[in-house]
Amino acid sequence: MCRRVPLLAFWATLLLIVAPVGARAASPASNSPVIAQCEATNQVTGHFTAEQLQYALNHLPVDIAEYSTCSDAIHRALLAALGKPTAPGSRSGGSSGGSSFLPAWLIVLIAIVIVGGGAATLATRRRPRHGDGDALSRDS
Repeated sequence: MCRRVPLLAFWATLLLIVAPVGARAASPASNSPVIAQCEATNQVTGHFTAEQLQYALNHLPVDIAEYSTCSDAIHRALLAALGKPTAPGSRSGGSSGGSSFLPAWLIVLIAIVIVGGGAATLATRRRPRHGDGDALSRDS
């Protein structure tokens, strides 16, 4: 029973990390064509109404808002749809480079959990069984 506790803890932690990523796919915001386009290209091109753009800004998932330039791109498209000029110093909607679909802190956490789970599994396998350690110490 004791040997299964680290392994069970490892899988439970991994499930808690991965479950929120899958839950976002079923959110109502994923039905927004503006969010879908911006998530795929980091740009908003095409003709969207001001209502669609405002809805996308109000329902932008936290991870997309924080780790992409979609918020800025949607805001610029909304200003253009309303006929207001954008600020001259604003960034153009381009690719952000070598970004991942997962935030860096989550990748590090997953790596720590995997390494820790592997180490815990090895530690439980190398531990001598009851009586094995005593017999070795008496023979020496």
